[in-house]
Amino acid sequence: SNVGGEKILGSIAEVLAFNRRLTDLERQQVESYLAIKYGFTKNANYYHNNGTVVWDSTANAAYHHDVIAIARSDISKLGQYQSKSINSGSILSLQKASLADNRFFFCGHNDSAANLVNSSVIAGSSYEHLKRVWKVQENANIDPVNLSFDLSGLGLSYVNAELALLVDNDLNYSNANLITS
Repeated sequence: SNVGGEKILGSIAEVLAFNRRLTDLERQQVESYLAIKYGFTKNANYYHNNGTVVWDSTANAAYHHDVIAIARSDISKLGQYQSKSINSGSILSLQKASLADNRFFFCGHNDSAANLVNSSVIAGSSYEHLKRVWKVQENANIDPVNLSFDLSGLGLSYVNAELALLVDNDLNYSNANLITS
């Protein structure tokens, strides 16, 4: 179709109509809803329908790449139980069978190439790991969340039994937890 003399080249996933002009905060809330639902990264904070920030783009600037979330907000009719970024090269998917109302689980990465590897010593043993690091932020404990990594296109040589998830709060890795299942 033709809008204001410009053609729309692409698909329209959803149209939202309002009977008044939205405030800046309301517009940010709608953009947050759409970003969570469709897996695109906003260039700003993500807001809950109550006006609180649920992912701060400034505080998380180092990890504000391929931001994805699973979330539930009954008042805004958001029930996003699986998520993957729409960007090519995204390798992480999130999934959870259900969430309580007003629960958010966000994840973004540091924008390092996913196929580059670092070496670290963890609990006295040497390990190789991706340079890409993800930060997770949740507004309440919603364990467990399924994290799936599609490593098939990275050109890495590995055996599934050799893979583990490193969980670390300080990026030091000397005290990281290894999750192997």
